[in-house]
Amino acid sequence: MNKVTFDEPVYSAPRSVVRKTYQDILIRYGIAKNREQATYILIGVIVLGIIFSFIMIKKGGAGYDNIEGNDTFVPAEITP
Repeated sequence: MNKVTFDEPVYSAPRSVVRKTYQDILIRYGIAKNREQATYILIGVIVLGIIFSFIMIKKGGAGYDNIEGNDTFVPAEITP
């Protein structure tokens, strides 16, 4: 049987794309020494963000009069 060959360009697999992560950014700016330390820093930032969110939600209604009886929701500083 005859061998058939084709003169087509050979395509190679695309190279992997290097993505910069938050860990890489922390290491580049010298905030963290390695990826493990950067991971701990990012976890700490996330935990602080969650705590801050809960505090803000807890204090959300401060500064307003009794909302249940009011139809207009006027801040306490404006009411006479």
